[in-house]
Amino acid sequence: MRQFVEDPAAARANDPFQQFPEDTEPEIVAIYFKAIELTPPEVLEHEVRLILDEAGWGFDIFEVEPRVEFFTGVTEVGTPYNRVWAERLPNAGLHETSGGHMGQTGPSTRERVMRCVRTLTDGQPCSLSRLRAARGVE
Repeated sequence: MRQFVEDPAAARANDPFQQFPEDTEPEIVAIYFKAIELTPPEVLEHEVRLILDEAGWGFDIFEVEPRVEFFTGVTEVGTPYNRVWAERLPNAGLHETSGGHMGQTGPSTRERVMRCVRTLTDGQPCSLSRLRAARGVE
């Protein structure tokens, strides 16, 4: 991991899943790997336990009512799940970005995320029309 913090270009070159968009700045890639390096293993273990727990999260995730915006990179392994969640949740939007899991790190996508946050702060969904079109709703 340390080599990727010290050489972000190596991280991008050795990433078989193309997690970062091409325009992500090397400093952002380095910060990401530094954050991973500093994250205690029990944090990931807790997340994995939630996923593997047969009891689930204690609620039906498809009944979540607050607005949910999914930002997912096109090479992200979870993108098919995000598409299903965005389609089935009663109040959700989907934003597909370049790259994979870290698709939101590219400058243009960071700007889209911030526009979405501003729109949500104003009480409006930031991708409702796109989602309605995908569902065939006018």
